[in-house]
Amino acid sequence: SVVFPDGDRFESVWEQVSHHPPITAHHTLGDKLVVTGQLRPRPHLVGAHVEVEIEGKVEVRSTDRGETYVTGGVPTFEWRFLPRWHSRMKPREIWTLECEKTGLRSEVEYTGRKGGYHIRGRVFDARQSDPTVACEIEGRFDDVIVAKAVDSGEVLRVYDAREMRQSRGKIIKHTDVLDDRDTEVVWGECFNAMTAHNWEEARAAKRRVEEAERAARRARRANGETWVPRFFTYDAEDGSWRRNPFVRVVLHR
Repeated sequence: SVVFPDGDRFESVWEQVSHHPPITAHHTLGDKLVVTGQLRPRPHLVGAHVEVEIEGKVEVRSTDRGETYVTGGVPTFEWRFLPRWHSRMKPREIWTLECEKTGLRSEVEYTGRKGGYHIRGRVFDARQSDPTVACEIEGRFDDVIVAKAVDSGEVLRVYDAREMRQSRGKIIKHTDVLDDRDTEVVWGECFNAMTAHNWEEARAAKRRVEEAERAARRARRANGETWVPRFFTYDAEDGSWRRNPFVRVVLHR
């Protein structure tokens, strides 16, 4: 959970709800915004980097407007190891966000310019046979992103990473370490080794995590136990994972 200086609060829960295949469900609740979805990563080693294709969808619901925007896929990102370990979005891949109620559709791509962080996109009414672009999107996701209205020329700053970095010290954060299954706990040794460019230790830490998970599965089978997620329940009717309203996250300041 995060509380910003202006009082806006967001509670976000992410949980790996399936191990084979690996699927992560997420639910973020804000004052006027609800973001839900499920993601299935598919990593591929390509030369000196790893491409992670992500299957799934994300829904962004504006509760005060009664509008729901659905993604038409999730962008692929890349893990690059040289000259340092870092990630970036895959250039020249278009992803979309569309609202059935309004007909508005956005198409955004990472163009690959300036290190692959540059963003370009457009917003238009998808219900029109020959849609007119309402606004254009331009910027960098590590800097400033703006939307410019085509008819009036009005410019709206929709995201400013610099302001986020400057206000980081003012943000009231609640860090939730739920138990020894928390991601930062399970993969902590592997993350630290990768940050230190100690790839041999990173591989060893990865193997320890995988072996521990196999041992836990064998123990559950031997005891006749079935593993179930803590925060989400599968909805077979629409094939999605839904947040359990009766399971609360305990916050630790």
